[in-house]
This record gives sequence, C-alpha cells and structure tokens, in this order.
Amino acid sequence: ALQRTLLPKLPSFSIWSAGRDGKRFYRSLSQENRRKVVAFLDVDPGKLAAGQYYDKETKVHVPIVPWTSAGEARFQPTIICVKRGLHAGFEENLASLS
Repeated sequence: ALQRTLLPKLPSFSIWSAGRDGKRFYRSLSQENRRKVVAFLDVDPGKLAAGQYYDKETKVHVPIVPWTSAGEARFQPTIICVKRGLHAGFEENLASLS
C-alpha cells in the first residue's frame, strides 16, 4: 500500500532500522522506490561502524547514519521499521526528536 499511495509522492526518504526489518522493508521496495532511500538510521554501533548497506541488485551503497540524524531535513520523512517495545529506550529516542 505504501508503494502505491505514499512513496510515489515522496522525492526521498530514510528508513529507521538497518536491521532485519528495515532491510526486509527496503528489499520489498521497487527499484524506483529504493533509489529514493537516502539512508538507514540506527542506534547499533556495529551497524554504524559498517557505514553502509550495499544493495547487490541495484549496486547502490545506502549510508547507515546515527538515529539522531532523523531530525535533519535531508533524512525526512523517515519510515520507522522498529517493533515497539523491542528496544529499550526507542520510544524515548523518538520523542526526543520532536
């Protein structure tokens, strides 16, 4: 539904979660919508240290940046792919951005 209704109207967006769910969502996107993803946002030091996700299909490197970047205009809007209650502090992190 997002691909038919919301994403065609967006020039770009980011995905909050460079983990399993965020990458699964990314891979479910059409190539056209994948090209609109400017970054993955995450809290995990390991994912941040990797610095990027390489899409083998489109041969594109998508940056992985700190979640605090979600407040920056270039990373908005952000589609959140995090299960509520799974990560301690997630709701507080999200609320701190407003």
